[in-house]
Amino acid sequence: MEKSHEVAQGAQPGEFQREDRYIVIKRKDLGAVPLEVRESLGVALFQLSKHLPKRECLIVESDWPEYETTWAAIRDRVEGRAALATQPAAVSDLLAIIHRDGGHYQAQHGLDKAAREAEAIVQAERANQPAEWVDPVALHPAENLYNQGFADGVSEAKRLNAVRGADHE
Repeated sequence: MEKSHEVAQGAQPGEFQREDRYIVIKRKDLGAVPLEVRESLGVALFQLSKHLPKRECLIVESDWPEYETTWAAIRDRVEGRAALATQPAAVSDLLAIIHRDGGHYQAQHGLDKAAREAEAIVQAERANQPAEWVDPVALHPAENLYNQGFADGVSEAKRLNAVRGADHE
C-alpha cells in the first residue's frame, strides 16, 4: 500500500505532506510483549518476508534532535530545493542559536528565510543595546556585512569610530 509518487491525501500538487507509509517495531519495545505473541509475530514476519521486497531504511525517532531537520531535508528534495544537508553544520547551529529554537524554524521555513530572519533578529537586538556595545557597521545603512564582506566592514567600522570620536579596537 505504498504511495510512490502520488499526491498525499489533502495535499495540493507540488506540496509536500508527511505520509504514514511504514510499519515499524522497535526491537527494544518487543521485550514488553509476551513470548507467545512475539513467537506468532516472528512466524508472521517470516511468511510476509517471502512476498515483500527487501528494504533498507533509516529511522529517526521524533524525540531525536535530527528529526525535524531530516523531515526538512526530505521536503526540500521532494520540492526540488537544495537539501539542508549540503550546508555546513555550523550554519544550522548558528541559526538555531539566533532563533533560540534548536533548529525548528530553519527546518520549517528553509535556509534562506531562516538566514534573512536571523539577520533581522540580530540587527534588532543590536539596536536595543547601548551605543558603546553596538558594532557601528551593523547599524550603518550603507554597509551590510552580509553583502560587502568582512574586510569592507572592518574599514567602515574604523571610519565610523573615527567620525564618532570613539576608540574601539
